[in-house]
Amino acid sequence: MSKRCFILFLLPALVLPVVRANRLLKRKPQDHRKLCVCASDIISCSNVSLTNATFDLPRHTVVLDLSFNSITQLRATWTSTDLSQLQTLLLNNNNLTFLSSEAFVHTTRLRYLDLSSNRLTLLDEIIFEPLEELEILLLFNNCISQIDRFAFHTMVALQKLYLSHNQISRFPVEVLKERSKEYSPFKLLDVSSNRIKVLPVKELRAMRGAFAPRPRTGPDGGPGLEVPGREEWFQVA
Repeated sequence: MSKRCFILFLLPALVLPVVRANRLLKRKPQDHRKLCVCASDIISCSNVSLTNATFDLPRHTVVLDLSFNSITQLRATWTSTDLSQLQTLLLNNNNLTFLSSEAFVHTTRLRYLDLSSNRLTLLDEIIFEPLEELEILLLFNNCISQIDRFAFHTMVALQKLYLSHNQISRFPVEVLKERSKEYSPFKLLDVSSNRIKVLPVKELRAMRGAFAPRPRTGPDGGPGLEVPGREEWFQVA
């Protein structure tokens, strides 16, 4: 065998272990101190070209900013730390297409979650199950077309839900029906700039005796529906 042939056969044997080693390194938790800006209990890893969200984070973290990166998936293993003090999580402006059913098992005390401006298409019933204390959920500017009727069933504290600029074709009345059985209604539900053509006003009125929506202008100037005597309203167009 010539030296040239020997070199050609030898190169794959040397390259493959290096490639495998690099893959293993990528799976290891990243050191937030090298990538992020930390100020007491606030950690900002915004706009640092992250492609995955695997971090070893301090337990006392209250605010975590992972916005404006290229994260495509949020798996159950994105953090192994019990972030029981985390209240704000920013994941907006990434390329998220997948949320694990256990993505939030270590962040059960969240109050504010921003998942806007991603590429999510479906909201399953158990994704947000651990987030019983969440008050504000931003999901606008995604590609959401399907929402399970139990997607927000356990979110007893949820007050404001932003679903505008998606691909929803019908008003998620089932979501409201399930919620109205046990919990107080949303203070704000924004489904504007979707594909909704018909608003089920009769069904909305039938949920509660005093439920009678009337027109109201939303915070961005868009039309909405207000529930008299309550802070609840729906932005729909």
